Amino acid sequence: MDELAESYSNGLNVEDRKCCKSRFKLPMFKRQRKNPSNLQTSPSDCPPATEVNSFEENLRQFNLSKAGQQLIEQEECLFKSGLEVDAEIEQERDRLQRCYESLLFQVWLSVQGSLSAGDKELVILKKAVQTIQQEEKQDERWNKAPEMEVPVWRPRQCWKTHDFLLQNMVTKQMSEPDEVVVPEVLSSTLKKDIYKMGKQLYKDLLKVVQKVKECYPTEFDVCNLYARLYHQAFSQHLMKIAESSLEMDELKYLLYWVYDEYPNGVLGHEQLKANIECGTLGALLPEEMLRLLEEQYLTQQEKTVETWISTALQKEHKKWKKGELPACDDGYYMTDVAIDVIQIVDGAVKETSHILGDTTKVQRIGCQLEKFLESYERSLVVYLKLKHDNIGPVTKAILTSTEQCRDHILRCTNLYTEEMRTRCLAIINNMEECCQKYLLKAIHQELKPYYRNLGTLVWLTEVDYIEVLLQKIEDHIETNRDLKLTCLEALLGRLHQEVVVEYVRRLMKKKLKLKDEEQQEKLVKQLCEDNEKLHCWFTKVGSKEEWLSSVLQGISEIMKLQDPESIKLEVASLALVFPDLSQQHVSALLYLKPNLNSSHIKNIRQSMVTAQSPNGLSTAKPFFSRVKVK
Repeated sequence: MDELAESYSNGLNVEDRKCCKSRFKLPMFKRQRKNPSNLQTSPSDCPPATEVNSFEENLRQFNLSKAGQQLIEQEECLFKSGLEVDAEIEQERDRLQRCYESLLFQVWLSVQGSLSAGDKELVILKKAVQTIQQEEKQDERWNKAPEMEVPVWRPRQCWKTHDFLLQNMVTKQMSEPDEVVVPEVLSSTLKKDIYKMGKQLYKDLLKVVQKVKECYPTEFDVCNLYARLYHQAFSQHLMKIAESSLEMDELKYLLYWVYDEYPNGVLGHEQLKANIECGTLGALLPEEMLRLLEEQYLTQQEKTVETWISTALQKEHKKWKKGELPACDDGYYMTDVAIDVIQIVDGAVKETSHILGDTTKVQRIGCQLEKFLESYERSLVVYLKLKHDNIGPVTKAILTSTEQCRDHILRCTNLYTEEMRTRCLAIINNMEECCQKYLLKAIHQELKPYYRNLGTLVWLTEVDYIEVLLQKIEDHIETNRDLKLTCLEALLGRLHQEVVVEYVRRLMKKKLKLKDEEQQEKLVKQLCEDNEKLHCWFTKVGSKEEWLSSVLQGISEIMKLQDPESIKLEVASLALVFPDLSQQHVSALLYLKPNLNSSHIKNIRQSMVTAQSPNGLSTAKPFFSRVKVK
């Protein structure tokens, strides 16, 4: 049977077909009355054909199923139970076998031409499939009659031969795909081959679901049969390609077809999805081979991104060393290095996600941003020590860059793991702290003389030091208007914190000892006025740290009270809001209260410990931990 199928799959030449036409003639049986009492029959006992057309006429007109049915009827006559076989019967059986061969030759030609068939050929194909069904039923009938003499050509296994021919046909289609217009970007022969095979598969499967399917009954499941055969053929070709030496572009294209174009662009077609169980086809390449290809691709991507980032950072270093000023766009300093790096990473991530079809695998590319930030931070620390003339503008430009990096990391949640995101944001915070410290250093140096009197008796009795402080700060703020607005707001927020921290630190230096309630009332008034001025001025110029006003407000509430129990409750309340409030801080504050003895202070400090239980739900930012007291 396999040899026969092979000969059919290879086809016959023209002379062979002529020979078949002349040789395959069905004998004309003589009409004879039936004799039910006879146990033996002869060819003359076979019923005459009732069809108008003879076998040869049906075959010539491609009425294949009718011709097949005629042969089945003759087969049953020539192999009846109890039939005495003589030379004439043997001769008729040989002729019948040749007629079967002639019929099946036409059937297999029709099957082999399925994918190029027009409407007329599809009608013939439908009849060929009906013939296959008839032959399968006849095989089954003979299987149920083991005691009878079975024709040598049974079982025919036409269905099996049909599938075998389709497999050969699909193999040839994929080995010799049609010529198609290939996009110019596909420069290599390997990429062109993949493209042609993919398009051939796509075109042929569409023909199957649109046309060929109508020629087959449901039990053939012909759409899934073709899909499996094409999938296997495509897989075999791609495996050979994967085992060869691939350039990076070729590797990308191979993975692109495996992960994206084939499952989404080809099998994702609406008509194919409706007719093919795509989920049962599996991957085009074995898992182990895919892992090796992915690793090769991702490693190369990492190296490429790392090289590009390193080049971008080196260009930035050269500009710093040459003393070049950063670009000033929209009134503020900025640099392209962060944008360039983000675009490099983002581009590599999009390409990798598109090719591999899995966003979790691209997190290795995201690691390159962390490496960039580490290098950027090291470069910044070294640069700040060199004290170049362009250090101010460069520092301001770096603040813009760090903000861009932070926005990118917080936006691209699928690109970075939680651990990686935390590390990257920590580096960014450190860089911003370095830059802000440098920009605020000059302000604090000028404010030192005015800080000196805070928390002293002079502060309570003479000049309004807060007004002077704010005026000096305002002069410096004007020199930082070339910062991006959001960066300026962050800088002002930091300055706001540092001014309040210094204010409280001076208050706790124990240089002021109040003598009576009158002085305490004056202190409370001064605290409230200063708090109001600081809060109003900083929020007006852009600080978002409004919570700082609750610090001085809480301290003023403690200073206002005289009763130890009331003070204890207020201290506990402040400790609940600010868990970093320590006993040393409380002692320094209570030093200002002349009416409290050591026993009172000890009792108040113990109540603070109770208020700061681990179950506290405070969401306040750390403050008192920044206030150093002796």
